[in-house]
Amino acid sequence: MDHCFGPSGRAAVSFFQFAFAFGGMCAFGIIIGDTIPHVIRSVFPNLHSIPVLNLLTNRQFIIAICTACISYPLSLYRDIHKLARASGIALVSMIIIVIAVVVEGPHAPPELRGDPSKRFTLIAPGIFQAIGVISFAFGMARMLTPDMLRL
Repeated sequence: MDHCFGPSGRAAVSFFQFAFAFGGMCAFGIIIGDTIPHVIRSVFPNLHSIPVLNLLTNRQFIIAICTACISYPLSLYRDIHKLARASGIALVSMIIIVIAVVVEGPHAPPELRGDPSKRFTLIAPGIFQAIGVISFAFGMARMLTPDMLRL
């Protein structure tokens, strides 16, 4: 890389690789924080009133626990091949989620489905909030596809 881009080019590439990974990690935290506490609240409606267990419905606590107990240990691997098992679990989990949405989606009340006139809208006022989710999905798909193909 030094031969082609020089030291400043190597520094720029390293910075942008870090920025892309950091953005994906931030998007992961946002997705976890926006989904897990709501799922826990819907499964256990009275959990927020129990003194210690109400932390499981706290967005910041869930983000911290998932980052410290899932993301951080997975990021410590030096060989990406060791993530094959985690990639396989992620693939099976995605298939289960897709099947659950396809089976349960038609049974959802119409008021939860959103405005039918906006279903195929590509650009809306919340597009900048969606960029983090899109970049996270793209980054994870790009990084995990080689591992999934090896399974």
